[in-house]
Amino acid sequence: MSTLQSSSSQSKALPLVGRREELALLTDRLAKTALGNGSLVLISGEAGVGKSRLLSELGSQARKEGWIVLNGRGLETSGMPPCLPILEAIREYVRSFPNSEWIRVLVDLPEVSALIPEIAAEKSKVPASGSVTPETARLRLFDGIADFLNGVSQSAGGSGLVLCLDDLHWADQTTLLLVLHLARKAQAARILVAGSYRIEDSEQSGLADLLASSARERLGERITLNAFSLPETREFIAQMIHGVPDPAAVETLHSHTNGNPFFIEETVWQLRSDGRDLTDSELALRTWNAPESIRAVITQRYSRLSDDTKRILQVGSVIGNGFSVRLAQSITDLTDEAAIAAFEEAGASAILREDGETYVFRHPIIQRVLYEGLSLARRQRLHARVAEASESAVSSNAERAWAAIGHHWRLGGRPERAIEFYLRAGDAALLMTAWAEAASFWEKAESCMAETGQPAARRARLLEGAGDLYFLSSFGVWQCMERYEKAADLYKAAGDLVGAARAQSRAGRSLAYPTSGFDYPAAVEHLRTAEKALRAQPPSVELGEIYAALAHAESHALRSRPDQMLTDMARLQTIAEALDNDFLRVGAYSLEGHYLGLQGRLAEGLALEALACEKARTLSDSSVNDWPDRWRDFLLAYSSEEPPPRPSDAGSYVLSRWYGRLLMTRWTAACCGLQSMELNDPLAARDNLDTIRDPQGRLLNPFLLFDAFLSGDVATLRRLVEDAPRQLSPANDVIRYGPTMLAWCEGRWSEVESHLSEFAARMKANGSNSLLSFAYRWLIRIYRSIDDTAKAQAVLDEWLNISVESGAVKFEFPSRVELALLLTEGGQPTEAESHLIRVREILVQGEDWRGLSGRAAIAEAAVAAAQGSLEVANHHFEQALPNLRQYCLPWDEAEAYEIWARSCCGFFRGQNRRTFIAEKINAAVAVYERIGAGEPWIDRLRALERRLAGSTTTRPEYPNALTEREVEVLKLLARGASNREIADNLVISMRTVERHITHIYGKIGARGKADATAFALKHSIA
Repeated sequence: MSTLQSSSSQSKALPLVGRREELALLTDRLAKTALGNGSLVLISGEAGVGKSRLLSELGSQARKEGWIVLNGRGLETSGMPPCLPILEAIREYVRSFPNSEWIRVLVDLPEVSALIPEIAAEKSKVPASGSVTPETARLRLFDGIADFLNGVSQSAGGSGLVLCLDDLHWADQTTLLLVLHLARKAQAARILVAGSYRIEDSEQSGLADLLASSARERLGERITLNAFSLPETREFIAQMIHGVPDPAAVETLHSHTNGNPFFIEETVWQLRSDGRDLTDSELALRTWNAPESIRAVITQRYSRLSDDTKRILQVGSVIGNGFSVRLAQSITDLTDEAAIAAFEEAGASAILREDGETYVFRHPIIQRVLYEGLSLARRQRLHARVAEASESAVSSNAERAWAAIGHHWRLGGRPERAIEFYLRAGDAALLMTAWAEAASFWEKAESCMAETGQPAARRARLLEGAGDLYFLSSFGVWQCMERYEKAADLYKAAGDLVGAARAQSRAGRSLAYPTSGFDYPAAVEHLRTAEKALRAQPPSVELGEIYAALAHAESHALRSRPDQMLTDMARLQTIAEALDNDFLRVGAYSLEGHYLGLQGRLAEGLALEALACEKARTLSDSSVNDWPDRWRDFLLAYSSEEPPPRPSDAGSYVLSRWYGRLLMTRWTAACCGLQSMELNDPLAARDNLDTIRDPQGRLLNPFLLFDAFLSGDVATLRRLVEDAPRQLSPANDVIRYGPTMLAWCEGRWSEVESHLSEFAARMKANGSNSLLSFAYRWLIRIYRSIDDTAKAQAVLDEWLNISVESGAVKFEFPSRVELALLLTEGGQPTEAESHLIRVREILVQGEDWRGLSGRAAIAEAAVAAAQGSLEVANHHFEQALPNLRQYCLPWDEAEAYEIWARSCCGFFRGQNRRTFIAEKINAAVAVYERIGAGEPWIDRLRALERRLAGSTTTRPEYPNALTEREVEVLKLLARGASNREIADNLVISMRTVERHITHIYGKIGARGKADATAFALKHSIA
């Protein structure tokens, strides 16, 4: 065995120190995976804390038990191909099992096989144009890799597959998305995916998304590694020196290194190189100048190496982890013997170690320290040498090298040489469905073009393509917006005003739909500018998309009267008919229905929305434009040297997504559902919203959660929240709104107010007065529940102002109803009456305002009572209640009884007053108990009852924070009553009794009826 091999394997041979709990958890996960319950385990910690070592120990243990273990890692080096950690693991399998039947799966995935040299010769040609959508292409690729790995796991006999992915903080976004996909697939497979990442880098977007999604979907475990304790430091040093270290030396080293294993190892290595005997208290640390950092230790060791070894390490630090002897030798011009000697010295000094056919730095920190120690001039020279040598050495498997060569040419001061390789790397990433990485490579190419004076039009085209790729990558808009706007400026500089208009229209279309960063006023501004430049052209899909986006943005912005929206809808309809485009036609139906609904023409609006739903379900093509079928052609055209002819029907990816058959069906259903919910008709809304599900059957639309609350379906809401990963999609904030609406049902109002206030602020910032109105409708309910009239007044004033200025009668009606209620309760019935006059004007038009009519009747009743007419008030309350029951609005029904008690109790005196108040409050309590509302709702009503009845007594204090109703239940329970008897006695449902008993047992620590009876007797409750 060579010196290099023996020294580089030394650290591997050391037994694992500490980490017993962590290793036990991994062992447990391994056992569960063997039963077909795979998962994801993510190990985090600071640099040098031992994450890679723990992964290595897991792999070693698994191999001994017959598992197949595949390894991959993220690299800090720029210019790596997408999905490199996964590709490394796959390549390891292909090399180890060249005759495996599962390799055929890879051959059928040309995107992958192109990057695996061992099977590249068998790869099939990637088609120039896909016959599936971009999302489907990515899913096909991810599923293919998952199928391959699942097949590998099945070939491992009774064990399975362990996929170890180190340094995920350096992985590209597509790798992290693939890891999440594999983690989901592993749930029903014998696959354990184990990864590591630096905790200080966990906020980078792709990794943060992986962490959040895996936690939300309960896909596995997270392990956080801490620094060594003093005893662990002692054990670690003892293993390194094969002896018992001096206690004082151990304490000094532990204190100096803060227990970081890598720092300890480096420092001990340095001390031993200096001839220190750490077992001898006299010699261990005498006259020792402790290095201030890991960097200082590495620098000291590097300074003692031979010049040839330093040259090899300098080149290696520039190439990055995983470099071959041949490549490094060709750059340094060392003889064979000199190169071998240099590599052996670097290994003996614990700086490099062997890794298959290449050498890697023993820790990434070493590479960084050495690289940062190079002067700028030397870095540039070495980067250029590496680029030149790599370009000469590339083979038929050049896809893996293109980005790296571009990276080295650029940092080597030769941007003109980098352009071609960055463009090739971007195209290759695009075919791997690695959108964000493709955009990044193209942008680097554009930057090099700017440095070398390339034509503005070509740069603009590349940036426009990068904008499309960023939108395709995340459906967020701010990254793509920056590219589109810069592209528009470059087109203008090149004198291409049509190109500039198209880039601006892309910016506007990106902002006009509910993505992670929509901005409706900004969308209108961009689209209006583009429309002025393009409207003289013949009818086209592109122009139709612009008018569709304009009408949609204007309907949400609600910044002015609707005249301009009418004009845009008319132009959209004209283009839809001229092109006979069913997608634009359906969009026009839905937008016109939305517009008519806003104007208070409810029947016409709902009819058109229903027509849009019906037509969307019968669409025969896949999308409004050619994007889903020709996305590869359209995207690759951006990077071509010559501008391709641009068909007018190309349109944009943004609209192909929103105006694609699947999303069109979901979108029109959501619009129908929202229209019904805004009219307080939750059952009709649910008929539409419940159909909007992802391929796993999970609910996709957050409005359904509001619907469940509105209809008082607390049991369904609780079931959805408790089984959220299986019931609610992680998309569109659906999972987030579930707990919020359940908190509302349970009476945790401050929590709900905080969330809804944040939602309202976000909608205001994004310029959506339509969705802001939706938020205000719910915030007002909260403020009324907690009697915060000042906040309710401010919100209502703003809501009414938005409604009146935009002509949105659909929002004006409920805002005036709520203002009338609020003003009446505040002693201003005259002002309230002025709002009801307008409400009556709207009602007389004959439209069916559904459950909102019941709210209007409540307001009429409250005003009548304030004006001294009990008979009229009673009439309106009696009108309101059947309406609220018809539309399944129990919260409104309970509030109607509450307002009845508040507004009319003054007409009674003495016992009659108390009887009247009790009758109405009890009716409201019965409604809350029927739907399973939380105790705070009932406590609030009981407090109101005492206050209205003029009682000076305060609510008695019961032991263990029991509520008044829980005490009533406990009394009956202690007297031997059955659940049915308790329900009949208190006039509540069996389900409510069971819930009360569960709460009672939890509060008093009872395990059964006997314990509860003993508690009741002890506290004189029975």
